[in-house]
Amino acid sequence: MTRHSASQQEQQLRQLLDQAEQLRLSGNYRQGSTLAGQVAEQAKALNLPLLEAQARQLLAAQLIRLGQYQTAVTSFSQAITLWSHCHVEDRLAETLTQQAFAYMELGLYEEAMQGLAQSMEIARRLDDPYLLFWAQNRIGIVHEQLGNFDKSIAFLLRALSLSERLGAEERFCILNNLASTSATHARYLWNEHQQDSELFTDVVNQGLVHARRALQLAQEANHPYRQAISLANYAMLGVFNGDLTHARMLLDQSTALAAQHGYQALVHDAEVIQARAHLYSGDTALAVAHFEQLLPALIEHAERPVLLNIYREISEAYESMQQPLKALEYYKYYHQLEREQRSVIANTRAQFMTDMTELSEIRLNAERAHLEAELERLRMQESEAEKQALLRTIDELARQANEDELTGLKNRRFANHHLRQRLQQLQSEPDAACLALLDLDWFKQINDQHGHPVGDQVLRQVAQTISRQLDEQSLFARFGGEEFVLLTDLPLSAMQALCEQIRVSLHSQRFGSGREAIPVTLSIGVTDLRQDDTLFSVLERADKALYSAKASGRNQVASS
Repeated sequence: MTRHSASQQEQQLRQLLDQAEQLRLSGNYRQGSTLAGQVAEQAKALNLPLLEAQARQLLAAQLIRLGQYQTAVTSFSQAITLWSHCHVEDRLAETLTQQAFAYMELGLYEEAMQGLAQSMEIARRLDDPYLLFWAQNRIGIVHEQLGNFDKSIAFLLRALSLSERLGAEERFCILNNLASTSATHARYLWNEHQQDSELFTDVVNQGLVHARRALQLAQEANHPYRQAISLANYAMLGVFNGDLTHARMLLDQSTALAAQHGYQALVHDAEVIQARAHLYSGDTALAVAHFEQLLPALIEHAERPVLLNIYREISEAYESMQQPLKALEYYKYYHQLEREQRSVIANTRAQFMTDMTELSEIRLNAERAHLEAELERLRMQESEAEKQALLRTIDELARQANEDELTGLKNRRFANHHLRQRLQQLQSEPDAACLALLDLDWFKQINDQHGHPVGDQVLRQVAQTISRQLDEQSLFARFGGEEFVLLTDLPLSAMQALCEQIRVSLHSQRFGSGREAIPVTLSIGVTDLRQDDTLFSVLERADKALYSAKASGRNQVASS
């Protein structure tokens, strides 16, 4: 291919990407995402990393609007890798912020906050109000999801101030988020029986101000998605304000717009608000009937966070109607779904870790290939000093890719790779092998009370204490945060005994510095490896066992 034809192809792809962006701006996310995905694959084939990154970021942003959050996170991760490799910091920060929203929808709040912290750091370093606006906006939403309403409003108001210097899209977004947060806060206060408080009235009134302004901006832009979502928020606040007739009219408009443009998640949101309108107006039986009618669609579309709230609300509604058996039935649904949600989050984290591991391996292999080529050139020149320096660099890259910097243990990437190999080996050579997840109890309190430097010291000391009790054939790695993973070739009974020994040894010691001797306990989940296991299935069983140990009082060993 000639340079001229390659340049012409790149220009054509950029024109297609502009069309995809216009489709996004008009709210046509289905066609926009399809076109952006096509551009991404063609840009990859032509080795155009910047164009590919832009296309994958645009694709992911539209997948979010269609409710495809897991696929969106993967696409964002690919864009993040490309922006990092090309050292484009502003687009990196922007993509991290967008990805955080998808993480939130999946219940992965820790991952969302980590990405937003990185994004905010870049925004401040670049002194970029646009990037800072989106980071503060998203941090506010994470705090809302966690029930930290004061912190949420504080971050959102900072973003609102910044939006004065930006465009109408940013202005709409922050006003709509302020309205949504007010509605969530009002619902929380209502459920806590504080609907007659001055705080409740203030929250609702301020939310209505934000909702009206957001809807006005959406209508001026003739943007169907923004209109549908702002109508739903406005209606929810109207319900709390007692204006049920107007609220139902707004909900009908929201539902019609969402259905017309394929925003299925927004259709469900509007239906849920309809049911809550009955509930909060005192018509509990009609609310329950509406909820139960909606359940099959929500179950089909696997909207777990919404389902969790609804199961709890139906259970409480039946209890208020003095139907304890029905209340218990839905409480059991709630409890079971909560456990399933934990499992989904664990599997999702594992899948994302696998995706990131593959991307890291691609980057590492590319860099190593470049260095090895340079090494071969130096061999030809017989420059021994430079050769040795490059060899050390190659070795260091391999070490960094597999080692946890804080504890010196192997990291999650290495542990996952080693576990996959062990599972493959079991296919042809059935043998005993077990895996354990070890999690320090109440570790957040150590960081909060003694500071993160002491917390880091505790993690290092715990890692050393456990390592001394293991043989060379065992793999002991830091899995993330205060969680570790142990893989051995022991049968289950022997693995349980070893984990109990580790638990007792930690319980009998104190960690930290001499002045701050800190007691540490450990909860452990153990499972054996089976021939039909995958990485996800064995980690899920170990996680369930760990959850059982935590739920039973912590400082225990449990098996699954």
